[in-house]
Amino acid sequence: MRDLHERLELAAALGVGGVRNFPSADPGNGKAKDWDETAGRRLSAAAEVASSLNVQLLLETHDSHPTGTDIARILRLVEPSGTTKAIWDVLHPWRHGEQPENTANAVRGSLAYCQFIDAIIGAGPDSVTLTLPGQGAIPISAIAGMAEKISKNQGDETFWACPKWEKAWHPHLAELPEALTALRAILMPMATS
Repeated sequence: MRDLHERLELAAALGVGGVRNFPSADPGNGKAKDWDETAGRRLSAAAEVASSLNVQLLLETHDSHPTGTDIARILRLVEPSGTTKAIWDVLHPWRHGEQPENTANAVRGSLAYCQFIDAIIGAGPDSVTLTLPGQGAIPISAIAGMAEKISKNQGDETFWACPKWEKAWHPHLAELPEALTALRAILMPMATS
């Protein structure tokens, strides 16, 4: 917890509005329900510090909790409610078989922003080939539309989209400017409609 408090203090000092967290449960250490409760307690304990610093706690669809449904289970346990928001990393729910509509329903009311990346999914969730946005199987445009509606329904003036580009771990990928151009081509029609 000290590490999280230090990250919150650093975010406040830098004027950063949120601190991204991964669930990171140990799959060999108890049941999912037990970990959900542990994560809920930890985030609740950090919520007061985050609120006093005007920094949002953010929990990403990632690692041990890759789907929106997984993240929603934890967020329901965080007190006070609304102090922690979800980051919808579009890759992880998709590769684990959660349809975008189900992810959208799960994070509705708690969405901070979406991280956009594209990929081709092979025989299982760990068989992933990252691609330029628009060249993979993830329905980025449809997800962006859902996320924009959620944002508006939450009273957010703008829909936040974050490009996710993992060239550091996947050297075969194109350079960042090419990825940004591809993602912009997908998202810009929304901005002009």
